[in-house]
Amino acid sequence: MLELFVQFAPVIRSMSSVELELEIASPNSLRLETAVVGTKTIDVAYAPFDFVNSEARIAIVGMTPGRQQMANALREAHRLLLTGASIEAAAKAAKTFASFSGPMRNNLVEMLDHVGVAKMFGLATTSTLWGRDVRMVHFTSALRYPVFVAGENYSGSPDILRTPLLTAQLRKWFAAEMASLQHAIFVPLGPKVGAALLLVSHEIVVNPIRILA
Repeated sequence: MLELFVQFAPVIRSMSSVELELEIASPNSLRLETAVVGTKTIDVAYAPFDFVNSEARIAIVGMTPGRQQMANALREAHRLLLTGASIEAAAKAAKTFASFSGPMRNNLVEMLDHVGVAKMFGLATTSTLWGRDVRMVHFTSALRYPVFVAGENYSGSPDILRTPLLTAQLRKWFAAEMASLQHAIFVPLGPKVGAALLLVSHEIVVNPIRILA
């Protein structure tokens, strides 16, 4: 599932730090798709969130990476590619480094521990899923690549399931991901993500009992 990273890695590698920051602020070379919904423009940008840990036992599913996560993933991929890292190594490391990064990570760990995910998997705390227990987890989003509405982070409006561009993104990228995660339970972060996962699970015949909605 690294086809887009293979496509964009030379572009990312060739950018200066200044050019990379400009792309993060306003994607151009890294823009994947654009649509106008009502009076607002929706942009889908590329960032290296491609790697799939198919052996994962738990998949934590957000709505879409925000600009901070996009920035962290691109900066780490840029750094690794310049050091000569392989495509797969750079993709894997950049995604793990950036997934649910920033202040949201501590809040997410608290929530996961509170609802019993750590206990379910025999962990002292789910914070280790970003460290020594990373092999157990797959971090992802219903909309794999960053979505911006009128230049701002997408926060659920317009609705994924009522917006053709977003529904197409969900089906194009997440469906294949869900199908490949044969041993995982899915933890959707919020009811809109849960609804998106249930739609996909129905379409690709994945038992919805595996979704902790």
